[in-house]
Amino acid sequence: MNEIINTFVDNLFSYPYKKKFHWATNVQSYGTGTEQRNALRGQPIREWGCGYKILTATLRDQILELFNRSQGQFNTFLWEDPQEVLVVAAECSITAIAAQTDFQLFATYHLGESELWTEDKKDIQAGAVYQPTVRLDSVTKTEGADYTLDDTTGIVIFGAAPGAGVVFDADFKYYFRVRFVEDTFEVSEIDKETWSANNFGMVQVIS
Repeated sequence: MNEIINTFVDNLFSYPYKKKFHWATNVQSYGTGTEQRNALRGQPIREWGCGYKILTATLRDQILELFNRSQGQFNTFLWEDPQEVLVVAAECSITAIAAQTDFQLFATYHLGESELWTEDKKDIQAGAVYQPTVRLDSVTKTEGADYTLDDTTGIVIFGAAPGAGVVFDADFKYYFRVRFVEDTFEVSEIDKETWSANNFGMVQVIS
């Protein structure tokens, strides 16, 4: 699904609000006390969650509709994380190679540090929501005339190759593709027309 939960559900989260970063490491320990560690992936998987203390009937129905249309964990949807939504040019900058016309939008985390990593970004916010800015050697290009952007894949395609050594950069906003963390969602009527829910969580889906 391409529903955006931020706009589908009013007042999405209550506090306390939780966010987790999941890395994956294989650790082999030896009798000597030494160990060997191998990273199993090059980026974290994020997880978000909170508990609703008070729900109106409208909010209850919005959450339940999205949950049941998602069939629990099965279908994915979109989430705008207010803490991670904007990528600026310095975080998405790459030097073109000869004949290259396609550029994947991405984000660089902890730029300038030896432990930096990059993540391809898909599900781009575009058009009326937020207009991405794409540049070649610091010159802003025009979507439609100079390039096309596939909002789903995050790939920018130029009609003509910019040429080897040309610097491509962009700033843009994006969504995370997520799913629910459980197949069960429970709501309780704690007073007349007053509801609560304790287990609302989403996890990032990498494709």
